[in-house]
Amino acid sequence: MKKLAFSLLTSLFLVLVAGQSLTAQEKYTLKSGYASGKYEKVMENTIDSTGEAMGAKNAITSTTKIFVAIDAAEKSADGTQKVTAGITRHAAKLTITAPMAWVDEYDKSVPVPNNMPMPYPGKRRGLGNVMAGLKITTVYDQDGNPIKSEGADEFFNKLPVVDPQFPKEEAEMHKARMTHESGQITVDSNFIYYGVHVKMPKAPVAVGETWTSEGSFELPTMGGQYKTNVEHTLTEVKTENGRKIAVITSKMAVNSKEPKPVAGIPGMTITKVDVSADSIAAMDIESGMILKNTDDMVFEMEGAAQGIIMKGSGKIKSTVTTTPKAQ
Repeated sequence: MKKLAFSLLTSLFLVLVAGQSLTAQEKYTLKSGYASGKYEKVMENTIDSTGEAMGAKNAITSTTKIFVAIDAAEKSADGTQKVTAGITRHAAKLTITAPMAWVDEYDKSVPVPNNMPMPYPGKRRGLGNVMAGLKITTVYDQDGNPIKSEGADEFFNKLPVVDPQFPKEEAEMHKARMTHESGQITVDSNFIYYGVHVKMPKAPVAVGETWTSEGSFELPTMGGQYKTNVEHTLTEVKTENGRKIAVITSKMAVNSKEPKPVAGIPGMTITKVDVSADSIAAMDIESGMILKNTDDMVFEMEGAAQGIIMKGSGKIKSTVTTTPKAQ
């Protein structure tokens, strides 16, 4: 009887200790930001997709690599911070197989200073053709939220000069997403089209806790912007080189049957979009800088143009890395 009572007391003690351990679990304040200094952000996309129309199928592989120079100022007394981000190099390659087989590629760097985009020799290759030179300055509040952005106006006012054929509707859509009002956080943190934007929680969180945010998926060929909810989880906090690194996983899904026109392609409408994405981000907790963000996305779409039904599906792999630049 004494052994039984001792066993019950021991079990009760262990439960109480475990409960105290759980309730005392450390919480972390996660805020986006930069330590003052200069950085290089490299954004990479790989898209493998297939398309079908009128019984014909083709496969498309697209790779894009964008280099961005980041200049983060010291934080002001009120906690705000000015961050300037400019694209210094934009390289892309598009490969399409039968029945329309061709390879199109370019590698473009800033040709002149003062944010002046220049046309690439040869046929028009879209917005990426003049992207090198785009520079946007964003002011962030003390919580890492953007409160003001500028630079997109200057760039898009010059676009018709260097590429008169670029569709006006598509240019306006890109311009909107580069400003604070669009909810997409400028070239600095979410210029890459196919990633999940990691929005930080409003309150401190412990490992294993989940929070949600509103997000959007944007792709011109899928009809533009689709609103969605994003689920984020702090899955791990580890120490690397003496610094605490938060590992945040995020999930996003878009399921839409709302008809949407495609910018720049008269008569084409997207009638169905299914997208799911998983993201893993590693963030320096002290500075708030996301060191690396990797996204895996799967999509299916259907559309129509002049009575012709079109279908497409594929996978998108996106990686964004940020590293300090040598001073």
